[in-house]
Amino acid sequence: MAYSEYRNMALTWEYGRDGEFPYRKTVDGVSLEIRVGDFPDEFIYNLLVDAVEVDNFDAWPENWTRPVG
Repeated sequence: MAYSEYRNMALTWEYGRDGEFPYRKTVDGVSLEIRVGDFPDEFIYNLLVDAVEVDNFDAWPENWTRPVG
């Protein structure tokens, strides 16, 4: 699946391992992680697919839900 397809999916994320990687999700056996960049020098968010950075963005997609609590 192309990275842009993940941005278009409705995803509910789980908490990740730490502050640098705060969110994770598995979709069809593929590991997704969000890494927080060094803003403002870098994008706020980086999407990693199976540990490979594939996308960078500043605005959290409206169709993605962060964990509550």
